[in-house]
Amino acid sequence: MWVWSPNVVYENATPLTQLYPGDEYVDWVGLSGYYGTAGMETYQTFDQIYRPTLNGLKRLSRRPIVVTETAATDKQGRKADWITDLLQTLPQHPEIIGFLWYESVKETDWRIAATPAASAAFAQGIARPYYGATWDPDMVPRRLTRAN
Repeated sequence: MWVWSPNVVYENATPLTQLYPGDEYVDWVGLSGYYGTAGMETYQTFDQIYRPTLNGLKRLSRRPIVVTETAATDKQGRKADWITDLLQTLPQHPEIIGFLWYESVKETDWRIAATPAASAAFAQGIARPYYGATWDPDMVPRRLTRAN
């Protein structure tokens, strides 16, 4: 599987149409976006951060999308809220087939377990049946969105 993974769009970013190599080279489209990075210090929901890019990608490709990097800061005390929103919102996006949390202490503490509230929000959200998955070694990765 080959994943092409840009950042979500932001002011003065190069348009994704100029960067996308094409469906013939890409199996999955990845997206990286965070709540709390420069320019996104005020609270924004998952959809506020990701939807403009998701809408653009739907016009660009039919490939499934993986959120290849995401996380939230707790600088404003909203990390648990953001995690709750993320896990409630993802099921509304059938084009998104998975996500990876950036579990690190770098510019700030991005870890889920950084606070008891964030950890509890993640545990509660991920316990939903939507996130239950079985794995079989003979499974074949999806290469198109379910709508196609």
